[in-house]
Order: sequence, then C-alpha cells, then structure tokens
Amino acid sequence: TLTNSFYQAYHISANLRLDLGEKLRRLTLGFFKQNDPGDVTSRMLHDVNKAEQIVSHSVPDIVSAFIVPVMLGVFLLVMNPLPSLVLFASVLVGSVFFFISRKVISVLGKQHIAAITETSSRILEYSRSIKLLKAYDMTGEGFQKLDESMKRLKKLSFRSEVFAGIPAQMFLFVLDCGYFVMLLVSIQMSLTGSLSIPELFSFIVLGYYFFMPVKQLGVMLVELRYAGLSVSRIGEILETEEPEYDSQTQLPETFNFALEDVYFRYKDE
Repeated sequence: TLTNSFYQAYHISANLRLDLGEKLRRLTLGFFKQNDPGDVTSRMLHDVNKAEQIVSHSVPDIVSAFIVPVMLGVFLLVMNPLPSLVLFASVLVGSVFFFISRKVISVLGKQHIAAITETSSRILEYSRSIKLLKAYDMTGEGFQKLDESMKRLKKLSFRSEVFAGIPAQMFLFVLDCGYFVMLLVSIQMSLTGSLSIPELFSFIVLGYYFFMPVKQLGVMLVELRYAGLSVSRIGEILETEEPEYDSQTQLPETFNFALEDVYFRYKDE
C-alpha cells in the first residue's frame, strides 16, 4: 500500500509538471514578461515537490496519526474518565499553540517562498551573464544582487523556522506536561483505590502511545500548511486566463507587414 502511494504521488507530480508545461506553452509572452523566470521555474520544481510530499507522505501519515489517538482515547475514556479527561484537556490547550504556528507559517511562508524564488532568479541571471561579466571584469558587481538575495533568503529562513518553531515546541511541551499530570492523577487514584493496578499500567503505557501520534500529527499539519502555499502557487498558473485563438479562423490573409508612426522616446525626449 505504501509503495502504491509513492507510485501514485510520483505519477501525479509527473502529470502535473506536464500540465504546467502545456499551460505555459499556451500563455502569451506577456505572462513571461510580467513573471520572473525563476518564479515560474520554482513553481514547476520546488512547489510541485511540496505538493508531491502531501500525497506520498503527509496524507497517509496524517490518517494513521489521527485514527490511533481516537481509538486509544475512546478505550481509556471507557476505562476511567478522569485521567482520560486530563489527556483531552492537554490536547485542547496545546491546540492553541498549534494554530498560532500555522498562522505564522501562512504569513512568513509566503515571504520565504518569495525569497526562494528571487534567489533562483538571481542565480539564473548570474549564470547566464557570467561570460559577459567576466569579459568586462564585473563579476564582483554582478554578484551583488545574488549575494543580497541569498542573505535575504537566509534571514527569512531563520525567521520562519524560529517564529513557527517556538509555538510548535510549546505545543509539544504542553502535551508532555499533560502526560505527566495524567500520571500523577492516575497514581493518586491508584493509591486511593479508585484505579486498579492493571488500569494504572494501561494509562501509563497507552497514554504514552496516545500522545506520540498526536505530536506527529501537529507537526505534519503545520508542514501541510506550508505545502498548501505551494499548491496555491501552482493553481495560480493553471488558472491563468489563456488567449482565445482558433487557427482555422485567425490565419492571416497576407504576409506583408508595415511600420507606421514608429518612434523612440526616453521620458519626454
């Protein structure tokens, strides 16, 4: 099943790139004038890779990480409600930090992707003009734009990792605290006789396996938000309006051309 999931993901990504290529072929030159070549390349490579990871890795893992806690939570709740409510409460409190992390990703993720695109464009620009730059001994000056874009990418990469990572770590910390509180409550109930020894060990062991997939689920959903930005960027190209053209009705009648009222102006001169 896992192998089939990977195969389907690679098959979808390959067809998606072909669809993007066909779409770009039908667009006017004005589209490529308005959009940086590095941006178009980034959407076909970087963004499609992100979309591929959703299908091949994220979706199967998210499904399994969601089912296991639900099953264990119901089982523990039937066994004894009080320790189970501690587990559920910690998940609810941790979800606040989870949504904060997703919000940060939605804001900084766009800036990060824009920085990746800009750097790709500057690399492409520099590599294309390297012969001309070397011929005029301008490699240092020509590298300045690329250097600035790399520094900006480094800065935004650090910001997105830190500002999204702090609430994500708080989410994990709250879950760890919830497990610790659940242990204290279970031990106290066991000492008072309201929780049997087998039930105590069930909460110790199953409670741990309850939180493991929840932690993984939180991290994957944050990454899924970032991948969603890439999917929307792909959609922007696929939804770009194409020029209406019919080769049967728009063939030219003659092949002559004429230039009339042609002039050159720089500002008002």
